[in-house]
Amino acid sequence: MQTRTKRQREILDFIERFIAGHGYEPSYQMIARHFGLRSKAGIARHIYALERQGALSRRRIKGSFQLELAPAGGESSASLEIEWLEAADSENSDGSFKEPIVIPRCMLGNRVSGDFVAFMVPDNAMSQRGIFENDIALIEKKRHARDGDCILAEAGDAGFIIRTFHRHGPEIEFRAENPAFPPIIASPESVAIHGLFRGLLRSDLL
Repeated sequence: MQTRTKRQREILDFIERFIAGHGYEPSYQMIARHFGLRSKAGIARHIYALERQGALSRRRIKGSFQLELAPAGGESSASLEIEWLEAADSENSDGSFKEPIVIPRCMLGNRVSGDFVAFMVPDNAMSQRGIFENDIALIEKKRHARDGDCILAEAGDAGFIIRTFHRHGPEIEFRAENPAFPPIIASPESVAIHGLFRGLLRSDLL
């Protein structure tokens, strides 16, 4: 599933409004100036992501790129913002806060975005389930789990993990789906369940 950040949505909206008002596409420099940025490099990265999502295309004419929007109706405009799990993923390495991610509304059915958080997968413990390090897990907020549920939890010294939940006598066992990762056994008092795994987003376009 391809995702779109809030900034990418803002850039796409600006391009659409600019073309509607002027009859031609804005340059990277115009877009950067509109958003108060000195460098065009960040804009180029977002444009490249939007191109990969199918929202627009770039045409090289006389040594420079010109932008062309995808035909209307090519994708759903109904979208929702999902916040990052605050304790684990809300900050970038420089301490700034990450923007919410934007996903198609159809991914949540009749549920609301506030029922979910996004979580950056920290390892390959669930690789045999198709969940890999740096993927973005869509987590439905829940405080309880049943045996066999794939969940996001804090488990003592292990920190934030995505594993399958199993009761193991008086303790809780978190099982990986990768033989390189042994089970994690924890007491209920040291475990905080944050929610159930409901879907996966690839992070290469963020």
